[in-house]
Amino acid sequence: MPRMLFRLVVVVLAGSSIVLAEVTPQQVRAAIDRGKEWLYRTQNADGNWESKPAPDPNDKPWNEGGGQWGGLTALITNSLLCAGERASEPRLARAIEFLRGRDLTGVYALSMRCQVFARLPPTPENRQILRQDAMKLLSMMRTTGRSRGFWDYVPGEGGGYSHSRGNYAVLGLWAAASEGVEIPDAAWKTIAEAWIRHQDPSGGWTYKAREDTEYALTPGMTAAGVATLYIAQDYIFPEGAGRSAPLREAIDRGTAWLAANFDKVTPAARYDRDFPYPTIYAVERVGLAGGLRYIGQHDWYARITRWLLDNQRPGGGWHRDGRGSGSPSDTAFALITLSRGIAPIAISKLDYLPADSKAADWNLRPRDAANVVRFMGKAIEQELNWQVVTIDSPVRDWHESPILYLEGGKPLALDQAGKEKLRQYVEQGGLILFAADASSRAFSDSVRALGLELFPDSEWRELPQQHPIYTDQQFPRSGWKTKPVVLGLSNGVRERMILLPSGDPPRWWQANNPSAKQEFWELAANLHQYAAGRENLRSRGESHLIVADESVQPQRTVRLARLQYPGNWDPEPGGWRRVAAAMRNRDRIHLEVTPVKLGEEIPKATQIAHLTGTDALKLEPVAITALRVFVDTGGTLLIDCAGGASAFASAVEPVFRELFIEVKPQPLPLDHPMLAGRDGKPLRIEYRPFARRTLGELRNESRLQCLMIKGRPAVIFSREDLSAGLVGNNVDGILGYSPATALEMVCGLVRSVK
Repeated sequence: MPRMLFRLVVVVLAGSSIVLAEVTPQQVRAAIDRGKEWLYRTQNADGNWESKPAPDPNDKPWNEGGGQWGGLTALITNSLLCAGERASEPRLARAIEFLRGRDLTGVYALSMRCQVFARLPPTPENRQILRQDAMKLLSMMRTTGRSRGFWDYVPGEGGGYSHSRGNYAVLGLWAAASEGVEIPDAAWKTIAEAWIRHQDPSGGWTYKAREDTEYALTPGMTAAGVATLYIAQDYIFPEGAGRSAPLREAIDRGTAWLAANFDKVTPAARYDRDFPYPTIYAVERVGLAGGLRYIGQHDWYARITRWLLDNQRPGGGWHRDGRGSGSPSDTAFALITLSRGIAPIAISKLDYLPADSKAADWNLRPRDAANVVRFMGKAIEQELNWQVVTIDSPVRDWHESPILYLEGGKPLALDQAGKEKLRQYVEQGGLILFAADASSRAFSDSVRALGLELFPDSEWRELPQQHPIYTDQQFPRSGWKTKPVVLGLSNGVRERMILLPSGDPPRWWQANNPSAKQEFWELAANLHQYAAGRENLRSRGESHLIVADESVQPQRTVRLARLQYPGNWDPEPGGWRRVAAAMRNRDRIHLEVTPVKLGEEIPKATQIAHLTGTDALKLEPVAITALRVFVDTGGTLLIDCAGGASAFASAVEPVFRELFIEVKPQPLPLDHPMLAGRDGKPLRIEYRPFARRTLGELRNESRLQCLMIKGRPAVIFSREDLSAGLVGNNVDGILGYSPATALEMVCGLVRSVK
């Protein structure tokens, strides 16, 4: 499967350009693996990472050997769980058992243990530990004076506090709340009021209230403030209110400060109170919580990832000063940041309004996507992310997720350029999900009109009860007490658009209570599994897109005719565009694709003709004659059933057999280029999961049939889909070859013609 590298990012700041070298997901995963093994090598024999066997009463309350004893083990254990290690892994299991049996008192230690036990199976014992730690944290929150809403290092009656301590305490409470531990609304309100009260007029935060410290504002504390307000907002204002939502102004000012001072996030030189690894951990939380593709002009994930890979020590660890083999805490923060950041992006929520618009129509429920993606991830036990993209963003940014989500309560008003980008996203394999806020008829009507304008060959219809979205995903429709109305716009192969016109799903997703309106939550999870597939989800930075490299000069041209007829002759127009880009980039071949009406003479310079469709097709004698002439004069005819469509197959397979009545169909010879890779070795043939479920387990075998004409396989027929595979997306419900196999087969055919 082709992989798309992270884009070259150029950030223009104060007249200077910062160019970030490309980073691949493979490099990120390799860095994570090296970091994990480094941490395991530094583990103590009894499973912990503590510097002392027990808390030292004479040590400082902020030190890991004193008041925060146990916290380092909890931090590292959490990082390994984030990085994909299973709790049953023997080395990690020893660490968990160490944490299970210790009486922790420090705010950092308790917070980190909460995050660990929130990730473990929800056994009664694990839930009890999580609840007890959360209650300890709550009891430690300051309730008077300037420290109200913040925490000190350890329990006590003094007035000590800091924003750092408050930040980690909130993370512990949030972990507990996300697993069902009830945290009073009053606590979240106190926390939010405290952080807003301490925010500098410029938008940033320092270590304490300005009157209590001389430290400068820092990106670490500012990111902690913004991330904390995102968490508090989810619990204080679950219904949401668009851009005018309470706390939004403070969040926006903090994010703007962070964007303006982003050069300190991955510093080239030290500065006071920099703490680079906790800082990038906090910035990542802002990016993920806010669904931010960029912080200001900064591709925050690419920037942080590049910095982390450049600063990893040879042995696999990280250290703030680049000394020795690494620091356990810095390495843990780096692992969490890389692991959570690279997680697949499940949904991109589209800000479809012009940049100068102040309306909130696109974001009436600002946390709906965040909440539903969290539910999706729990359903499949995998970390998932979401992001906001704008109508002005490149379509390639939209494709970082398999679903583009639009919500609203008013009619859509997109200009022609915006509409064309939506069409492009769909033709390149994406699924667009529309949800009407407050069941807005005006919004739904405008979506219906838009769909028919972009795809006039389709019709909106309610999804049939046996649709793969309902029957082949995790949550069967039969289990829903109330059946949502789900309208789909299909190309006969897959859904192009989905509309939820009633029931107000954005409201329920915003409220973040999956037990209420369970069907909408489970439907969203099914939609993601349908659009992305349930195997090998793409990490951030991976894409099925192939973009033609215009600097590559083709060395020859291959001409291909797309056979056009009344009906669904071109269900996946993005497929051959992607093949053409691949042939140019990899083989220096210019693939010239031209529609030719079926029955007309195919131009003599054409080497390949392709016939596909989804519906029953009757070929007139004149069409059959034209195909015979094309094949007799040296052309190769490729026929596939788009989506594995049975109606098209039933109509066309007899024609395939009768094109040359004297020739008996046979399996495509194993030495044909369609069954070999670019290196000439046999191609590993894989089928989509839906095909394997339908046809039975298929073992690296081709089902392609051919007619041998004049000693060559001149007509090639596939009952299984190739057309959708050429687009490259992993959508479910298609009876065909995997996208990687389909692409390699067709590229092999193109390479083989003379």
